[in-house]
Amino acid sequence: MIKKTLFFKKYFGLFSVLLLLIASSCTRYMDPDSQVNSNWQGQYYGTFTGDQTGTILLSVSKTGSIDGTIKRSNYPDDEFGGYVSANGKFDFNSRGNFYFSGFLDKVTQSAGSWYNSTGGKGNYIIKLK
Repeated sequence: MIKKTLFFKKYFGLFSVLLLLIASSCTRYMDPDSQVNSNWQGQYYGTFTGDQTGTILLSVSKTGSIDGTIKRSNYPDDEFGGYVSANGKFDFNSRGNFYFSGFLDKVTQSAGSWYNSTGGKGNYIIKLK
């Protein structure tokens, strides 16, 4: 019984240290503040079509945060915020419950789908200014 207890204590401590080292060395998670000079920073513009239509103006900061405005005829401007990761994947939501997601492309244009909380949906195109 004593041998089992000593064995357990010895290897449990070693296993715990090893697990802690592995967990702390994980690089898949990107903290938004860890992007000091985002490759995606700049001013973008675009259009969206579908159940509603309008224009998108957005700005990506050096840390990868996104701020912008959706403009539609006969509606007040709709502000949004979000984040673009180091690989260009972005997500942003507007106060009016529009949701856009995709990948930014600085060479050509980004295209994808959007939807909102009222069931509206459509497509968008975003380009670097």
